[in-house]
Amino acid sequence: MPVSRRNADFIAVLVGLAVASCEESQRADAPTTAVKSGVMIAGVQSSARCPGHDSLLILGEPGSKEAVYDTLPLVGANTNVPEFHDCQRFIDSVGSNYGPLIGVFAVSSSAGFNPTPATPERRLDLRDGPVSSDPDTSGEPVARAPRHPDGYPIGIIVDFDRVGYAPLGIQPGVNCLYVYPAAGTPHGLGATLVPVGTRASDCAKGFSRSLTGTELLVFSRRMPLDHPNDYPPVARWDWDAASMTQYIGIRCGPRWCEIGRKEGFTRSATHLYPIPDRKERRVFAVKGWHDEQWLARPGIAGLYPRPFRGTLVPVKNLADFDSVTFRNPAWTDVARVAISPHDPVYESKFHLTTSSMPLKMNRVALCHGSFDQCRAADPSVPATTRAPTCAATTTNTWWARITNTHGEKFFHCVTRRPHRGITMPGTARWLWEDDDELIWVECDEGCCQVHRGTEF
Repeated sequence: MPVSRRNADFIAVLVGLAVASCEESQRADAPTTAVKSGVMIAGVQSSARCPGHDSLLILGEPGSKEAVYDTLPLVGANTNVPEFHDCQRFIDSVGSNYGPLIGVFAVSSSAGFNPTPATPERRLDLRDGPVSSDPDTSGEPVARAPRHPDGYPIGIIVDFDRVGYAPLGIQPGVNCLYVYPAAGTPHGLGATLVPVGTRASDCAKGFSRSLTGTELLVFSRRMPLDHPNDYPPVARWDWDAASMTQYIGIRCGPRWCEIGRKEGFTRSATHLYPIPDRKERRVFAVKGWHDEQWLARPGIAGLYPRPFRGTLVPVKNLADFDSVTFRNPAWTDVARVAISPHDPVYESKFHLTTSSMPLKMNRVALCHGSFDQCRAADPSVPATTRAPTCAATTTNTWWARITNTHGEKFFHCVTRRPHRGITMPGTARWLWEDDDELIWVECDEGCCQVHRGTEF
C-alpha cells in the first residue's frame, strides 16, 4: 500500500528498492549521503537489491515526486516474504551476461479464483495456504469461483533497473500481469502485461482489453495430484533454454500457469518422479515449491551465468515445522540441493557434491540453539569442531548444516527474520545478490538465509 514519504533523504533512480534485507536490517544506522545514482538502503548507497524484509519501494526519478510503498497492492504483507516471490538478474539472449534486476510477485488472492471460463461453478478450496496434511475435501468450506471476463490481476512485476526486458514487454517500474479467457489458445487462457510506471495502485483497478500492453502465451497445467492446495500461492522466474528467454511461473487458481512470449516458448522440464508419497511427489512435480535456475559464477567483472542448473527442493512437510520442531536443539532437514552438471565452484562455496534427483541430493538442515548445543545434537560431529566465522549481521542462535552426497558435514551461518501472522508457503528458493547467490528457506514462521560455509 502507498505510504507517506518517511524520510526525505531516501532517493531512487527511476526505480529503486529501499530494503532492510536479512543483512541490512540488522545494520546500525549509517549517515545519509546525497547521491546522483544508485539506491538508498538504510542511508547507504548501494546497487538495486532484490526484496528482502521490511521493504520500502521508492519509485521515481530523483527530484520528482516519488511514489513510496511499504507493500504492493494486491500482494499485501506477502511483499516482504521472499518465499512467495522471485527476483534475479535476467540472463541475456546468448547466455553470457546478466541484465536487469526484476522481481515477480503473486497477488495474495491468486489461489482463490478460477480463470477457466468453461467451469465457472467449480468448487474451490479458498484457503490461501498450502495444506499441512493430506486433505479430506468432502467437508471443506467452498465457494463459487468468481468470474472475471475482462481479466484477473494475477501478478505484479517490478523492474528495478533503467532497462526493460523486451521478450516479455517488461518496462522499468511496475508492470501488471493479467490473465483472462482466450479462445484459440492452448489452454483457453491469455495474458497481458501492462506497464504502469510508478503507479503500482493501477494494478488493482482491473483489466480492460483497451489497455496498452504486451500479450503473452499461457500454458496452464494441473499435475496428477488431487487438491488445489498442492499448488503454493507463489511466483517464480523460469528459463527457456531453447530460445534463451525468461518466462513466468505462477499459481493461477487450482493449477500452475507458465506465461511467456506470445511467439512461443519451451517450458522447462517437469520433475514428475514415481514417488508413492503424494506430498513428497508434489515438491518435485509442482515448480512453485522448488526453485531451479542457471547458477551464477564469479568473474573479473562480477557474476556471470553458466549452464549449471541448480535445483533447490524443500522437504515435503516444511510448512508444518514450528518452534517445537527445533526445540531442545535438534537438526531438522529442511531442503535438498542438486546441481547438474556438477559445479566445483558451488562445491567450494556450499560443499555441494555430485548429485541427481530425487534420491542422491545434498541435504540442508537447520538447528536452533547455541553452536555448542547444535554440535552436540549430532553425535557424529567431533566435539572439537568449531563454529563457523559469522558476520555480525547473522543470527547466532540459528545454524545450517549441509550434508553432501559423500556424507560429509559442514556448518554455515544463518540469518533468520520472523514473519509472524503469515501462513508461510513452505518453499525454498535461491537468493540473488549482485556479488553472490545464497539460499532462502522457510523456517518456523520466518525466513532463514544460509550463508557461505566455512570448511573445517
